[in-house]
Amino acid sequence: MLEGPRVVAAALDRGAQPETVYLAPGADRAFAPLVERIREAEIRIEHLKEGVLERISATVTPQPVLAVAARVTRPIEQLVDDGLVLVLVSVQDPGNAGTLIRTIQSRRNSPLRARRSRYAYRNDRMTCSFALR
Repeated sequence: MLEGPRVVAAALDRGAQPETVYLAPGADRAFAPLVERIREAEIRIEHLKEGVLERISATVTPQPVLAVAARVTRPIEQLVDDGLVLVLVSVQDPGNAGTLIRTIQSRRNSPLRARRSRYAYRNDRMTCSFALR
């Protein structure tokens, strides 16, 4: 799940092809350039009624744009190697992991690999951190 206009736009920038994008009332006007981009990519758009997004979102106060996309994986050989590596071991708080991920991602194209964590790195709070720079 990709939540928020910035996260959805960042995912599109990186080649993600969401199955469906869900828009809260008014989101099509508020984020017109993004919605046009989604339409041009021929991604299905569902307009939700008031209050529906709050029930399907994983967050307490959801963003007005939400998308469902398959997780993208690439072989390690395709990752850019710029000499910077972040290794996270036994990080249990997604907020802390998210801060570290945003820090490493602030360097353009910095690779990030997550392995064997007690905390699922596909958590929604961490998904946001992966997508934003």
